[in-house]
Amino acid sequence: GHALYTPLEGMQKAKDENMNMSILNVVEDARIERKIKYKYPGLKNSFIRAYRELMERDFFETLGKDLNALNFIDKANMHFKGGADLTIRFSEFERELIDAIDSTETYEDVVDVAKRITDYMKEHNLKPECSVVLTDGYVGNDWGGTWNCPTLWTICSDMKSPIGQTIKIEV
Repeated sequence: GHALYTPLEGMQKAKDENMNMSILNVVEDARIERKIKYKYPGLKNSFIRAYRELMERDFFETLGKDLNALNFIDKANMHFKGGADLTIRFSEFERELIDAIDSTETYEDVVDVAKRITDYMKEHNLKPECSVVLTDGYVGNDWGGTWNCPTLWTICSDMKSPIGQTIKIEV
């Protein structure tokens, strides 16, 4: 998905501006996955099954946890990965941010929303506990920037991530 929709120059600009890449990735993943499901409607059920399986395996380390107790960006990530079935609650302002994530069309929209979320999280002293990046193999060196939490990359190729830990998944 990133290889198709994430512009390299946009990643470089985010890196140069020292953006929080964990937050940017959650917002960009939501946009990319929405675009892929729209372009290839038959994949929608595959996404649902895959994320359901990952949650059952406790891939996101949320099994038995109250998802509503997570900080905003982690709740948002679970919301977009797991869907409405998770019944995650958001405050009125957080719901506005979720709607903003859900309406991103361009990479510039993603950057704008990620900045709003970063400001909100700083204002409320919220920090991501971890970041999980699912990618089709697009890692490059352009994923710099600020990763202020442990990062796990799941990659379906033999590439190694530039930051954090890497696991290879078979598809």
